[in-house]
Amino acid sequence: MSDNKKEKYIKGTPTWIKFYDDDKPKVIISKLGRTILNEHNFIIVENGNKEDFYEYNEVRGYWELRNIKSIKSVITELLNRHNVWTDRVARDAFHFVSDSIKRVKWIDTFGKKHGNYFNFKNGVWDWDAFKLQEHAPKYYFTSCVDYDLVISDKYPDAQAVINSWKNRDNWLETEKWLALSVGENMQSMMEFIGYIFYPSYEPIQLFVILLSPGGDGKTTLMNHLTTLVGYENTSFVSLIDLADKRPNNFSHSELYNKYLNEYDDISNVYIPDTTVLQKLTGGSSITAPVKNRPGVTLFNYAKLLFASNDLPSFSNTTNAFLRRINVIKFFKINNFEQTVDMTKVKKERGEFVYKCMVLARDAMKRKEIKQTESIIAQRNNWIEDNDPIKQFINEDCTLAATEEVDEQDLYGAYKVWCIKNNFKPVSKTKFKKELENKGIFRSTENKRIDGKKRKRRYFYKGISLS
Repeated sequence: MSDNKKEKYIKGTPTWIKFYDDDKPKVIISKLGRTILNEHNFIIVENGNKEDFYEYNEVRGYWELRNIKSIKSVITELLNRHNVWTDRVARDAFHFVSDSIKRVKWIDTFGKKHGNYFNFKNGVWDWDAFKLQEHAPKYYFTSCVDYDLVISDKYPDAQAVINSWKNRDNWLETEKWLALSVGENMQSMMEFIGYIFYPSYEPIQLFVILLSPGGDGKTTLMNHLTTLVGYENTSFVSLIDLADKRPNNFSHSELYNKYLNEYDDISNVYIPDTTVLQKLTGGSSITAPVKNRPGVTLFNYAKLLFASNDLPSFSNTTNAFLRRINVIKFFKINNFEQTVDMTKVKKERGEFVYKCMVLARDAMKRKEIKQTESIIAQRNNWIEDNDPIKQFINEDCTLAATEEVDEQDLYGAYKVWCIKNNFKPVSKTKFKKELENKGIFRSTENKRIDGKKRKRRYFYKGISLS
């Protein structure tokens, strides 16, 4: 710029445009770039050798993953608005902005556990404070449900929600739907639904299976739960894939940052090893491989919900796994479209979810969802059906503190029972371990007869053959 040019100001012109004596506008690239950076919240997230570009959407309250070239559209729109676009100015502005964007580590932002929050359309639900907070970039949400959470003073605690059911005329349409579908387990199901929005398994370790013959509306309910939690917050991985321990099992990474994992047909599957399921529902970490990206250390909080016509088989009889089982019978609603008004169901999502979260808070204090007679019975039946050793004990043994039986006799009788009932017997070592899980322990004794040491005897106390 020659010294004889004098800067002129034209009213309404942004500070990044300057005019001189020749009335030709000049774009000050650095000022234009800073203007864009001040108006847009951009970050570049580094994760290993990968980089992702995000922009925070102030209206929607979450970070959007975008192509960094989308900045060119912002620049072009701004330059065209003031009739100062040229290819060179646009290119220089893009380079200035893209080179000036704040760079952050994935582990310090989206990869960091930020607290017990959920993102609703009208704010961020804070479980610890049990109130709605304003949207803010610091939560690093990447999605938001499309409805407001409706907080009501009518439900200060779980008992107030339960009391609201005394008058069926005041029931929400969704509550009527659940009552017809799961009967006495409506409260249990609502507690579980509320718990889905809590990003941790620390208070309650569980998974839920909806059980019914089929063609009865389980899928309809699960689809509705997806709308409650948000499609972006839901994964759809089968039980058999979740239980898979292979190191190249990419399905585990699908649970990352999800609140719900649901799958609507797990019938006739066998789960030989439940170790991974216990970790996924217990707050333990697993390393989840990711296609074409670095693997992630996964502390899963996606609640597991499955639907089944028949219950799957498993081989784990430890209490740590068995206590996680919650089977809820599901009943068909005849004339569903005439019985349940889905328009009302959709409209009342915000109030229904709030009632569920109030119930869930109480359940988390108890460390379990409500255990009805039917849930307990279904669990016990399933466990027994999956435990041939328990079936053998029930049919061929007597349990009492005064009873005892030689190890060899007991194991031999068990093998005969297995052959008769088409089961493959487990090894003697596995048999001993399974009995220990049931509180039946092996004892030993070395008696001397006439001063001579007798061969060591192994036997079980508290049990005998019938």
